[in-house]
Amino acid sequence: QADRDRSSAPRRAALGAGDLGGQLSARGGAGFLVTPSAVPVEELTEGALVEMTLGGEVVGEGKPSSEWRIHRDVYVARPEVGGVVHAHPEASTAVACLRCRVGAC
Repeated sequence: QADRDRSSAPRRAALGAGDLGGQLSARGGAGFLVTPSAVPVEELTEGALVEMTLGGEVVGEGKPSSEWRIHRDVYVARPEVGGVVHAHPEASTAVACLRCRVGAC
């Protein structure tokens, strides 16, 4: 297991997801591409991404992440945004569980 984790770490980092338990998306055409539901990051390929319209329809095949609406809402509200990373890093999750206020960067 450790060798597998170590060998896939660069891929996770390159994909920007790591062990963050989140999703990635990118604006494209009239909609966006989003990571699929239930696909481990080690198995994620460009072809696995799910194409969606800004109206929420899937274009082609695939099941989008259950949190695709967060990505769509960002693209609708902010036309200048080209990509979204929705993540759950351990440190941020811990702070959220403590209900600590965090100021803007």
